Amino acid sequence: MSPASSSVIRCSVHPDARAAWECSGCGAQLCPRCAADDMIQRLSVVRCLNCGAVAQPLKVRKEIKSFLAMIPDFLLAIFSGRGLLHVAVLGLLLTLSGFLAVIPLLGWLAALAAYFGMYATYYFLVIREAVAGNPQPPPATHFTDNAVDVLLCAVRFLLGAAVVWVPAIIYLWGPRMVALAADPMSALSDPVLLLIAGLGLLYFPAAMITAATTESTIAMFNPLMILGIIMRIPRQYVGAALLWGILFVGRFFLRAKLYAALMPAFSVTGMIGKMWLTESVCLTLPVLSAFILGWVIYQNGEVLGVLTQSDLWTLAQPNARPAGVLPPGGFPKGRGRPAPAATSVAAPAVAVAPQAASAPTQELRQALAGAPDQALAVYQRLAQAGLSPELEPAEELKLAALLDRAGDARGAVLACRRAAKREPTGPLAPRALFTAARLLAERMKKPADAEAMFQYLVKTFPTHELADKARQFLSQLGAQPPV
Repeated sequence: MSPASSSVIRCSVHPDARAAWECSGCGAQLCPRCAADDMIQRLSVVRCLNCGAVAQPLKVRKEIKSFLAMIPDFLLAIFSGRGLLHVAVLGLLLTLSGFLAVIPLLGWLAALAAYFGMYATYYFLVIREAVAGNPQPPPATHFTDNAVDVLLCAVRFLLGAAVVWVPAIIYLWGPRMVALAADPMSALSDPVLLLIAGLGLLYFPAAMITAATTESTIAMFNPLMILGIIMRIPRQYVGAALLWGILFVGRFFLRAKLYAALMPAFSVTGMIGKMWLTESVCLTLPVLSAFILGWVIYQNGEVLGVLTQSDLWTLAQPNARPAGVLPPGGFPKGRGRPAPAATSVAAPAVAVAPQAASAPTQELRQALAGAPDQALAVYQRLAQAGLSPELEPAEELKLAALLDRAGDARGAVLACRRAAKREPTGPLAPRALFTAARLLAERMKKPADAEAMFQYLVKTFPTHELADKARQFLSQLGAQPPV
């Protein structure tokens, strides 16, 4: 499947129509009128009506908006009926968790564990959904099945936040803590405390992203991993961190204002309702901040190595269906002209001698043996005439190297394919497949086609030395090699 760089690709034959497939033979972009359904050994395929070769769906690169451009979409998702329902359910669960404190002895510890566990779990869920490209808030009931997972999320969240509160507590311990309690605004005039807060603000979002997208808790304290995220996308990350800090602080101010504005409730049900409403309204800000952090990673997923090629590309026309009709006689193998109609008179059986190589092929072989520049000229004459050379695999690979150096990557790939097709299990087949796949990935920017060829190489020649290199390329393309 050949990816394309534009979201609108026109048909090679009908410029007024959008293309949905690309022919693997002639390379033409095909609209539904230029493609037809066919069956090959019970496998449904799409054929090009221009040359008869099998066509593959066209892919285009996804258009990923920046996190700033996505904020209206996030707000619409949060304040939609579904989003408000999820936030309200989570707000109710967080409110009820506070009543665990009435349990004797360690009730307050159970209340804190339940509150931070559910809060952190949902926060991580939102980040993961955004990293996957989903701007919709996940249901709040997704994390209620396993209490152990909730507790682990609470621990990871508190450990991630430790980079902020542990240095601050160590610095403030003693007389400074008393002075700050008497005059909270004095914190704004303390340069050391402001430095700790600034560094924590810069570090904490990356720690939350790492905690949400990796299974390792230790990774949150790996400065190389955190700095790797920051240094690869410094401008986007700093902008997201500042916006996250504003929302994080805004939540506490909003909570204080709501508690002061709401009428005091004297009944138990009234108190629960007040706490539930306050918790639900205040949750919208951290949910939005989690969306922003996750979307920054999704927006820069290719740079950070989070997204695979399948995440970055999508079908150009996912709902397109071939509208063409195959010729009555079908296509001869590898040809685009209809097969001749069968006659009622059988032709006499004759012995056919092996066909000798054509004069241009002989000339090309001689040129490959000693005159590379002349070989390219002969090959170009053959290509312009619509002919394919009839060379041995070693000669095809030599021709592929010449074409690659001359900048004709497509011709080099075709030469490698001919070499592999001529002797599919021969000693040069792995080299031909690997060279073609590498050119498709690096020179022609067709990762999907390269992935398919690397997969075939690993599956067909699993013990060959080039199979290991093919597995490395598959890993770079974000694909799993066949077992």
